[in-house]
Amino acid sequence: MKSYPGGLYVIFSSWFLLSFWIRWFCLSLLVLCFTLLLLLSCNLSCVF
Repeated sequence: MKSYPGGLYVIFSSWFLLSFWIRWFCLSLLVLCFTLLLLLSCNLSCVF
């Protein structure tokens, strides 16, 4: 396995990108759940 200059940089940048995407995905999922909960509570309050 031949090591080359910049390999560590590629690994670090890909890890940073992956963590950024994971964070963005979790945030969007949280927002989606909050919105669904809000809509559900609004619908329940409208029904009752």
